[in-house]
Amino acid sequence: MSHDTLLASDTVGLLVKAMEALTCGILITDHNGIICWSNAGLSRMTGYSAEELHGQSTAIFHSGMQDAVFYHDLWSTILAGDTWRGTVANRRKDGSSYYADELIMPIFEASGGLSHFVALQLDLAPAGEIEVEQRWLAYHDSLTRLPNRARFMECLRQSIADGIERNSLFSVMFLDLDRFKPVNDRYGHHIGDLLLQAIANRMRAALRRTDIIARLGGDEFTVIARNLREPGQGRVLAQKIIDSLIRPFRLEHHLIEVGVSVGVAEFPADGCDGEGLLECADMAMYSAKAAGGSRLCLYRDLPPKHDSNTFRPRT
Repeated sequence: MSHDTLLASDTVGLLVKAMEALTCGILITDHNGIICWSNAGLSRMTGYSAEELHGQSTAIFHSGMQDAVFYHDLWSTILAGDTWRGTVANRRKDGSSYYADELIMPIFEASGGLSHFVALQLDLAPAGEIEVEQRWLAYHDSLTRLPNRARFMECLRQSIADGIERNSLFSVMFLDLDRFKPVNDRYGHHIGDLLLQAIANRMRAALRRTDIIARLGGDEFTVIARNLREPGQGRVLAQKIIDSLIRPFRLEHHLIEVGVSVGVAEFPADGCDGEGLLECADMAMYSAKAAGGSRLCLYRDLPPKHDSNTFRPRT
């Protein structure tokens, strides 16, 4: 072994020792986000040993508090060879969440291609967590932990920009629960809140990871079904949501049945404006509800002179 090789080996050993000694969390992944190495600081932060993390996807840390647009922006940045920095709500091994200031940097091969990513996580102090939580709540619903209307409209504007740039399709859905008010009247708001949380979880499971679901307020939800392969695919996803809510919910010994009425508008066929697309989906939803609920309606199937100011029944 040459003197230069020995020096290089010693340098690598020193770098590993230095990274192990740091209190912040460090991990190295391949270009697909599979963890190749992590330090003791990350183990202390997350509760996972280095052996448990090796070979796992970084999705193991996903808390569900960031939406698909967040991760789309993150990956777009680092795959372009740029450094990404932001505040992330991650999940520990025990299921609890922690906030981290994270820096992700690409590592390049000698040929110039992307090889790996190195990420540094700085666990924010409890006082800092409160500030981060407040910022997070400005764009999320505190009950269901879904994006709120402000965040949804941001995602919708970004989806329109991406759709125009890539000539891609997506659907906007407006959802209103059927028979929700009687639940609150009969069982109280505590059960109503538990029901909304359970509904949000079922809808998340029914949709794809790239789709975005938000709660506008009350029993109204919205969805952006992104990257559709063909017109009409949004209908299939809307039906999956309806089917997922047909099964009764068991909450504190109560068996509760609700449904959902869904209106679907498609980009670009039904418009290229965020508020306009949402209004189209809203009108289609009211048509579905007027037809008896627990069904979907496409905006394109409405009568040509559909009047958005007609009576809108709610149940």
